[in-house]
Amino acid sequence: MENNYLGIVVSSIDHKEKNQIVSVFTQEGYKSIYVRNAKEYNKGNMGFCMPFTLVKFASKGNDMQTLVSYEIIESYNYIKDDYFKSLYAYAILFLLKTPHEVRYDRRIFDFLIKIFNRMKDVDSKKLYSLFLTKMTIIFGGKPHLNDCVICNNKMIYDFSIKHGGFVCKTHYSYDNEYLNGTVFKRLYELDIDGEFFEFDNDKYFEFIKNYYQKLSLANLYQINKLL
Repeated sequence: MENNYLGIVVSSIDHKEKNQIVSVFTQEGYKSIYVRNAKEYNKGNMGFCMPFTLVKFASKGNDMQTLVSYEIIESYNYIKDDYFKSLYAYAILFLLKTPHEVRYDRRIFDFLIKIFNRMKDVDSKKLYSLFLTKMTIIFGGKPHLNDCVICNNKMIYDFSIKHGGFVCKTHYSYDNEYLNGTVFKRLYELDIDGEFFEFDNDKYFEFIKNYYQKLSLANLYQINKLL
């Protein structure tokens, strides 16, 4: 029985002289695909092994599936050819290898495709920050952004990483993260197809790392070791 997938090729390793094992992030999570004659151009399987390629493919097997056929939907050459774009794209794909079960949510795959498409015209580090922000609802708990996370007071005063949202003056906890919390809210609510805004990405990156370190449900606080 053949399995059919849509996925992004992430990486490959050699197996024997002509074959490769290819890691593909699909709509159902990561799959390992065994590709025969991967290094022979005239056999037609070399294209499947190229990183940052969107492919539709059929395979057979269970844990280690074997490639049967494939079609290249899009090659993200602008990512492959740019060091920083490749760096942040790999970082995102690496984070999606978390053992957390929600990695199989198709919305994550669809969002990843949108991020790759926006790398044509948006700074890749900003997109990485956007990814980490949007994924808090999946991996770090849904943030509380419209009123005090403790008492629901609409007069917010600061942002508390400890409590996962904005707080009023009564419950101010000395986190002193209001500006980054405001950026957090704007990124969280941002339509990825819309226009981006300016913010201090370095300071925000430290903030979001701290957020994951304290609140992550999936050990994503290891992001500080990626870049």
